[in-house]
Amino acid sequence: MDKQKILNSLSIQKFYQELIPSLKVNGKPEALGLCPFHDDKNPSLSVNVETGLYFCPVCNDGGDVFKFYMRRKQVDFKEALNQLSEYSG
Repeated sequence: MDKQKILNSLSIQKFYQELIPSLKVNGKPEALGLCPFHDDKNPSLSVNVETGLYFCPVCNDGGDVFKFYMRRKQVDFKEALNQLSEYSG
């Protein structure tokens, strides 16, 4: 499965909410949560639940769903595609 097919079948909001339990979605595209990549006490991770892009100004890191998943699960791109393909059905 390719990236676009996965994105088309993936619920981006659900994906991020499952990986970032602190994520606060308020009906707007931008949601905030605790960044899982550093010891975060105040929500610093911004996620666009429509585009799937994320950014943390503390880590100075951002990217798309695939980069987030690779970093969070510590897998390479090929493995991320396989796992997200299964996850998205």
